[in-house]
Amino acid sequence: MFKAVRSQYVVLLFSLFLVLGYNQSLWQGILQTRNEFSLHNALFIISVAVFLTAIINFLLNLVVVKHLLKPVLIILIISAAMASFFMDSYGVLIDSTMVQNVFETDAHEATELLSFTFAQHLILWGLAPAFVIYKLDISHSTFFRQIVINIFSMIMSVLMIGLVAAGFYQDYASTFRNHREFRYLINPTNYIYAIATRLTMYFLYQFD
Repeated sequence: MFKAVRSQYVVLLFSLFLVLGYNQSLWQGILQTRNEFSLHNALFIISVAVFLTAIINFLLNLVVVKHLLKPVLIILIISAAMASFFMDSYGVLIDSTMVQNVFETDAHEATELLSFTFAQHLILWGLAPAFVIYKLDISHSTFFRQIVINIFSMIMSVLMIGLVAAGFYQDYASTFRNHREFRYLINPTNYIYAIATRLTMYFLYQFD
């Protein structure tokens, strides 16, 4: 039998797995802007992986609670698999407008988007990892100790984000200023932010 894995390690590895495995379109775009090999360019690309992993790790530590973490990870991995398929296959940029279009899609239109390739991708990158997460034995500390661990992990993530941003500020500023579309390719924060924005607009409209 495998030993239980501590929740903070699960979240960190999950974050790295998302960044490396579900962001093909983003990586292709970044690599095209750094087509000349140099040590600086290589370090910048590595820094992007560290930067994004730290962001996702920070966000996930908000839900590192027993009986909550697994469902969140499973939903994220399946939705990230779906998002990556449409971004990589159709060049889709996921923003609030795209999310609205998804909500307005009827059954007939949705069926036209489904294919054998989509099913393969969903099984390999969504359902299979979700099953592994479901079966994984994750150990949690006591409630208050877990909160302290979560806060510490979030602080370390913020420090890592700050160090990377300080070390490669000019690179990040020029890359994301000249390629604003990259922010819509960061999976899963793109659709999380887009859904949150759309829901906020909806509720503001309802209570206006």
